[in-house]
Parts: sequence; structure tokens; C-alpha cells
Amino acid sequence: MLRDLVNKPQKTEPRSILYFRRSVITFSLILLITSFVILCHKVLNEKSTISSTFTTSSSLPAPAINLAFGFEFNISCLLYYDYHGTIVKNCDEYVQQPKLTENEDHSFVGNFLGNISLKGYGDEGGVLFVFLNININNKLLNLNDSNQETSFRMIAFDSEDTQSNAPVTPFEESLFYLNKYTVAEHFIYKLGFSRKFRKTLVPTLLTYIGFQGTYVTKPYIESIMQIAPMISSNPNYLTIRISPRSFIVEEEQEQRNGNIINILGNIAALYSSIVFIYVFLFGVDSMRPWGFVHKGCCGFRRFEERTKEKLSQSVRAPDLEAGFEERILYLEKFRRFLEKNVIDASLLESIGETTSQ
Repeated sequence: MLRDLVNKPQKTEPRSILYFRRSVITFSLILLITSFVILCHKVLNEKSTISSTFTTSSSLPAPAINLAFGFEFNISCLLYYDYHGTIVKNCDEYVQQPKLTENEDHSFVGNFLGNISLKGYGDEGGVLFVFLNININNKLLNLNDSNQETSFRMIAFDSEDTQSNAPVTPFEESLFYLNKYTVAEHFIYKLGFSRKFRKTLVPTLLTYIGFQGTYVTKPYIESIMQIAPMISSNPNYLTIRISPRSFIVEEEQEQRNGNIINILGNIAALYSSIVFIYVFLFGVDSMRPWGFVHKGCCGFRRFEERTKEKLSQSVRAPDLEAGFEERILYLEKFRRFLEKNVIDASLLESIGETTSQ
């Protein structure tokens, strides 16, 4: 089809049909190029889709907790091995006591490092809960008369995520606000969490082509907070209880649906449809059993010479003064040449052999 845009067709037809033929070819080329540009633009601006898989884990690491307050306070950590707290162990080694910062509203910042393996109710010998007891150092301080913020700011994040305190992407920023809470005195806050992994695809040239890319895995948590009033005999300012909501871990993986290979496949399908319509409108030219290699294109001159030599040996036109028998012999050779190079006559030969037998 593209050849007919430059060369005239091998068949004899009016010039008006030739112009119409070339108009159809030109319109088809514009359609193919426009489609290719649109598909490439779509691939470059495509948002990755997320596929999720779920697995069950026997234990989960406790999340890290960041606590900030306007006054000096301290954090104590306890591990509960049963629901009623008959087996308790101190875990202050996982606590970074608050230090003075430059933040005006929350001057003191402390951390619970997390990464303590938490088990389910049916697992004996495992840690069920982590209790963080928060107390203000100056008991005589009247918080209502102060200009400082009188509630704690609490941020929970996965203990294996080293970048949670400095969100750099919109997704990480959403996690920062998803697990951010405000806690106040005389309450027990029950923090339940579930663990997830996000595998983010690193965009490279190979991923746009269609090859498997590299991923950056980021663990994170989703949490909810339940509030219970503290009994009057509890001496703590406030308490935070940490436990898993579920031991089912979700893994999210980014995927690209569009790539260059898909584009080429779509363009090839569109081109095939255009060629079908073109053949329906204008028919087909004579068969072309030789390609660019035989014609010496793209540095194949040696192949061109050998092809011409082979063809001249197979069929050589007789002289103008040749006799009747020589012309009949030429026609017979030409028939054999057509059967070997242009027309598949194998079925016809098999029918002839069957008939002769």
C-alpha cells in the first residue's frame, strides 16, 4: 500500500482512481501517525494501577510512636503477655525520652522505637500488648494557665520505615496525616493497626518499553484509635495501648498497563485493518515474490547479483528470430519458473500424480 503512494500501481487504471488511491493512502498515514502520537502521550501520562495480594502473618512488629508536648514529660513502656496483665515486662529500652526542640507549640519530643514482635491471643508466650504510660514531670504545673498546647500530638508509623518522619511524596504525606492523632489526659487510647507494603515502580526507559522494572518497597501502617476513660486509681497522665487489628498483611504493587510494545501492537492491528479496507477498495497488484534483500537494498548488493544470475539461468528470453520449438521450450521453462517462485502448484501436482496412478 505505501509503495503505491510513490509508484504507480502495476494495473492500468484511470488517473482519477490513482488520485483517489493516493488520497486514501495519505489519510491512512495521517491516521496512523496521529494514533501513534496519542498512544505515546497516553503512556507517558498514565497513572500506575495498584494490585493487592494478602498473606497471613503469625506476628507483626509494633509501630513506632512519636509523641510531642509543650511541657517536659516522660514515657514508660510495659509489655503485656496476657489480656489481664498478670505477666508484665518492662521495655523502657525501646523508649527515647523526650528532648527539648525548637518547636513552639510542642517543645518536647519523645519516641517509642517499636519493632517489638506482637502475637495473637492464641499464641502462648508472645507479647499481646504494648502499654505506653505518659506522665508530666512537673505535677504542680497548671496547664490551663499556660499558652502552650495542652494536648499531646501523636504520630504512628511503621518501625521499619526510616523515612516516615520526612514525607517526600504525596503518598507518604497522606500516611503522615492518616496516623496522626491528638491525645489528652485521663484517657486510655487503644491504638489498633494493620500492616501493609507498597511496592513503588521506579520509572525507567525499560519500563516504558514493556520490560519488568525495579521496585522500591515501603512498609506502612493503617491505624484506628479507640478511647476509654481512665479509672480514678490510675496514676498516669494518659496511657496508650498498642495491638494489631489484624494479622493479614496486604502487599500493594504498582503496575503499568501501557508501554511501547502495546502501542506497536495496536498500530499493527490498525494498519492491518487499513490494508484490508484498501484491498477491498482497490484490489491487489500482481504478486511480488522478491523483497528488498533480492533487490540489493540496505547493503545487500552481493545478494542482488546472485539473484539476477540465478534468474537469468532459470529463464532466458529467446531471440526475435527464434523458431517455434525454441519458443515452446521457453514457455515451458517459464511455466516451471512460475510454479517454483510465484504460484504454489503442489496440490495440482499431487492431483495429477493420483490421476496418473
